[in-house]
Amino acid sequence: MARRMVRPHVCVIIVFMIISFGCGGNAQVATPTVITPKPSHTSAPTYTPLPTYTPKPSPTRVPTEPLPTITSIYEPAPTEVISGTTPVNCVPSSTSGYITCIDNSRTLQVDVPDYWADVNGSTWTYKGVDIGVAISAAPSLADFQNYFDAEGVFFGASVTFAQIYGHIELLDFYTIAYRDTCKYIGRYMYDDGVYRGKYDKYQNCGGVDGYDAYVLGARDKAEPSTKLILVEIQAYPGDVTIRDKIWETFFVDF
Repeated sequence: MARRMVRPHVCVIIVFMIISFGCGGNAQVATPTVITPKPSHTSAPTYTPLPTYTPKPSPTRVPTEPLPTITSIYEPAPTEVISGTTPVNCVPSSTSGYITCIDNSRTLQVDVPDYWADVNGSTWTYKGVDIGVAISAAPSLADFQNYFDAEGVFFGASVTFAQIYGHIELLDFYTIAYRDTCKYIGRYMYDDGVYRGKYDKYQNCGGVDGYDAYVLGARDKAEPSTKLILVEIQAYPGDVTIRDKIWETFFVDF
């Protein structure tokens, strides 16, 4: 009996059907997994340095005369007096009736009346810590520091305060003592071309017909962050001559 030949593709179909029935009758074809590529890293931003700070021109205000060369002549203690009228930190001023005084660091200069011969050129301290340079002058520093009815001046400059305070904060702090004892007149703008700030004026310090007081908080106009300046003056009632001379001549050389 002749054999019937089965075509190869028919065999493949039969085998597939057998496998399908053996697995439950439903053949499933695996779906390929699509892999989503991770986003590429974002490049770090390019660092751009801050612009280089170019200092402004130095102040044009200069001392009215060269700083006195005292140590080349004599080497006394800071508070010792060479003569009966001129303290060691000072020399006669070009203005009659005044002396030009410097602090011990030789960075501050100011003209004061020649009878303000009690001079202290030591550092400016706050809570026992040196925070700047200073010079004080008065007929009696003890009276000036303890009484409102006494003439005198305190002139200080601080790099430390300039980094953390403004001249208004400085002025507010150093006028606390005057508020309850003097008559407050007002707060005024100050600008001499080199230094700018504000000052408070008080009258009747120490009682009726008492002394006048002026407290100035200022900065260098060209380099405001380099120093904070305080000038505190007590003077006879109505006498602005001494105040104006001090404001005209105070100078910080750093």
